[in-house]
Amino acid sequence: MPIGGKISSSAAVVAASPLDQVAAEVTAAWAGHDAPPEAIVFGHDLRAGLSLPVTEIREYFAAVVVLRWPRLRAPAETEIAGRARAAVGHGARAMLDGLHPELAWTGSALELRYPHQHGRWSLDGHHLTLLPTGFAGAEVYALPDAPTGRTLWYAPRGHGMLRLPGAPQPSSAALLGSSRAAVLALVEAPYSTGEVAHRLNLSTGTASHHLTMLRDAGLVVAVRDGRRLLYQRRPLGDQLV
Repeated sequence: MPIGGKISSSAAVVAASPLDQVAAEVTAAWAGHDAPPEAIVFGHDLRAGLSLPVTEIREYFAAVVVLRWPRLRAPAETEIAGRARAAVGHGARAMLDGLHPELAWTGSALELRYPHQHGRWSLDGHHLTLLPTGFAGAEVYALPDAPTGRTLWYAPRGHGMLRLPGAPQPSSAALLGSSRAAVLALVEAPYSTGEVAHRLNLSTGTASHHLTMLRDAGLVVAVRDGRRLLYQRRPLGDQLV
């Protein structure tokens, strides 16, 4: 589906939310804080209150997200693929390792280490959804007690590659060239030559050349997976990215 269709569909879902649910979630979100006028309106006119975020979501998407969609999507997809491989190959603990500097798995609980905030939450039978997003910045955000599920928002590895048009190129691009730097940024999770070529719109020969050069420079490692050869960044490559 085109990205315009995605936002129209998502905005339609928001607009169709039960008004009592919307009111409860807005009230909970501002508990203990001075609510802005946009939130106060929910107390006396739910439909008017809901129409504002739907309109603003559409406007923000058109002004910001559409122009940067490929750069927003690629790190998130890479993060999801890498975490899934870690979970399948080594279990849930490996999937959570290195997720975020403020998160730590103790063996029985996932700790979010913010010194001025305290609380304990249980999954209560719900799944925990990990949501990598280019909009989290350096923080990790938790939705720990929503009736519909539990969620953690965090920045995926490689989110630092996201930048406004015209901003300075990252050091990896300056050293390697933009195409090879894009390859290095992508292979945070293991990818084959064909997958790299497809995701970055390169020819297979070009992708193979870049991967070979990065391997010879010690920035990526090649691992045999059945009949496929998968490439993944080494720690030195992580530091450069």
